[in-house]
Order: sequence, then structure tokens, then C-alpha cells
Amino acid sequence: MLKKFLYLDTDSVSAYISAVEGGLRTSTSMRTTDRGTTDGQIDAKVLRGGKAVSRESEETYAVSDEPIARFERLIAAAQSNPEDFSWHEAIDDIDSVLGGLRTGDFLAINADLSVPPMSRALSQNGGLAELVDGIEAIRPFAAVFGNIDDDLPGSEMMSGIKAASQSFGSDLTFVGEPDSDYWSVCGRLKSNFLLEEIEDNAIIVGKVSKIWGSGTWKPLLALPGTTFLSRAERRKLERQGPKPGQEDNFLEGPALMLDVLAIYR
Repeated sequence: MLKKFLYLDTDSVSAYISAVEGGLRTSTSMRTTDRGTTDGQIDAKVLRGGKAVSRESEETYAVSDEPIARFERLIAAAQSNPEDFSWHEAIDDIDSVLGGLRTGDFLAINADLSVPPMSRALSQNGGLAELVDGIEAIRPFAAVFGNIDDDLPGSEMMSGIKAASQSFGSDLTFVGEPDSDYWSVCGRLKSNFLLEEIEDNAIIVGKVSKIWGSGTWKPLLALPGTTFLSRAERRKLERQGPKPGQEDNFLEGPALMLDVLAIYR
């Protein structure tokens, strides 16, 4: 199957395949041979002394070792030796597979993905930071439009909002709902490895970094890639759980967090 990648952490893929193969390849030498196969293929024969002799042609070329090729080799190695890789594929009987996972296991799982509005809004890419920049850009022209400046937030407030947004960086958090009545998955998406918009159904491949059980809530602000809250504040939110009407800002267990290698369809 040809894969369309939405996300590929090329640094992690290279690190893992280097450990598996004892180093990184720079290129691979490929060779193709063309030869005649039947007496009827006269164009593939040369007559010598009245006899038909097969003729061969050979072409050798070098292929660079691209990240996608490294990823495919890594997955092939994991699938051929699942015990050594702690490799799991949650495609069928998902609840049974997820219930047996441990931190450090590799997982491939199909899920419906979304980026929570809070994560997208607080990201520096297309979030509040860009909104603040847009407001500040039109402020000098406010007089042209009458009293519009009276309706704009003050510069001090805008600076505070932008500073809060910058503490989150450009990374995003995703939440995934597999074909399960119980489990959810989540993880951090590093902005420099994003290739497409993360939404709808896709396959996620990653390493399990955290698991929490039923009845436990994790605030989305405390998921990886968010540094806005201190450790004490995150633990306080986890103990308290969501207030009525705030459930969408939390992820309820059973759930697991992944260090994502790839997302593709």
C-alpha cells in the first residue's frame, strides 16, 4: 500500500533505524538486468554460428536513503520480530490489545483524529499569536475608521495574550478515538514534522509514553508540548477533574499517550 503521510518524525525514525541496522545508510546500489526468456524473442537473441544466444543488458544506479524508506524498513523489522520490538497492531480486537500495553511498547492504531480547539488556538501557527499580530497591524489605521480603537483590546492585554501563546510553542496536541467503546489516544505533534492537516481517520504509529485508567482525567493543557502550566498546577487539575461544562478540555481514561513516529492513510 502506498502511504500518504500526514506526519513523519524523521529524527526519531532515523534514530531507531540506526539502532536496528547499526548505522544510517546514505545510499543503496540498485541493479536491473534485462534478458531474453524464449526462443521466440528474436530481438533478445544474437545469432552466433547458426545458434540463438541470449543477450543481457545490465543497469546499475544509486538510490538515496529517504526518511519514508527508513520508516518502511523499521516497520518491516518490527512486524517480523514483534516480541523484541514490543510491537502491537490495534486493528482488530482493539480493546484487548490496548488493555495489554505497557509504557515503552510500539503501537500502530487506526483512529479518528482531531486537534482540540484549545491546542490550535494557543499554537503560534495560526492561533492567538497571529490574531494578536493582525490586531496590532491595524491599530495604526484605527483613526481612519472612526472610534474602532475604542473597541480593540489594549496593547498591554495583547502582549499578555501573545506571551501566553508563545509559551505553548508551535506544536499541537491531537486526540484520537479508535474503534473502541472505552479507549482514547493522544500525543504531541511537532510542528516541523507536520505534512498535512491532522483530521479524520488515519493510522498512528508511536511509542507508548503514558497510560491512565478509567476515572482519571488529564487536562489537555497538561498534555505534551504545553508548558503553560506548572507541574503543581497540572497535578491539581488532574486531582480535581473537570468542572461541569469543562469536560471537552480534559481527556478521560482509559487512555494512552504516544510519542508519535508517523500518521498516514
